[in-house]
Amino acid sequence: MDCSSLPTFASCSTLDYLYHDTSVWVERFVKKAILSSCPSNLNYYYVALIYDEKSSLAFCRVNGDGSWTKLDGKHAPYEDIIICNQTQLCALGLDGSLEMWDIVEGCISPAKKMDISSVEIRRREDSQWGRFGNEPDQSLKYYLMESSGGLLLVIRYFEYLLREDCYHPLFSSAFPDQTLHFEVFKLDNNHKMWMQVDSLGDHVLFLGGSESISIPVVEDCKMLKRDSIYFTGDLWDHRPGEYLFGGHDMGVFSLQDASVECFYGCHEMEKIETTPVWVVPHPWF
Repeated sequence: MDCSSLPTFASCSTLDYLYHDTSVWVERFVKKAILSSCPSNLNYYYVALIYDEKSSLAFCRVNGDGSWTKLDGKHAPYEDIIICNQTQLCALGLDGSLEMWDIVEGCISPAKKMDISSVEIRRREDSQWGRFGNEPDQSLKYYLMESSGGLLLVIRYFEYLLREDCYHPLFSSAFPDQTLHFEVFKLDNNHKMWMQVDSLGDHVLFLGGSESISIPVVEDCKMLKRDSIYFTGDLWDHRPGEYLFGGHDMGVFSLQDASVECFYGCHEMEKIETTPVWVVPHPWF
């Protein structure tokens, strides 16, 4: 995509007081950007964003009216967005809430097709991760993705490596993170619940800050581990400076035995410029 074809975002100027460093401001203002389809193959596509300090939503029909439209979302801040069937924009809130809009060519105002404000996350009775995140060195991150026609919520559990006082980083001024576990849930539309699933079957998930995708794996494929989650280190530290960490937390998680195989250790690598992303064949092509 040629970024020069996108119109300017008028509200950018209202936020420049937040960051003294311009590069940091640019990186933090747009938290995620996705395309509805391949711009080189189709005459119509749009770009959707999670943007600003409130993690709001906006989209732009690149070959349409050429302007940004803010979406009237009810559950900001938003954690993730995906596009289903090229026209449906789905947004995931921090509390597991879910909203969906139809963004159709020629239609001025997007039609909201779904607004589930209180989606229960139903874990297995033996799950030990329901209270995770209450300690200073614990945190979690939500991902939204489509798989086999359904919507998946993936929760990533990680810890920060801190000193014994739990408030100061172990290494210089950085907070290196390490993934511990994943849980996968599938949306039950009828009961408005995220139901935990124990297996991905013949699929693997590629998880990251840029795009997450589900791919079926043939039985004799030896390059990928079935029923696994491949993840990148998308908790990149935006602060400038040496000895900062981020991007190193990459590996593969097995749903069969809950094991984590790390590609790099936090002691082996400093911050990667910039966050690693997965490059995978897309169904557009």
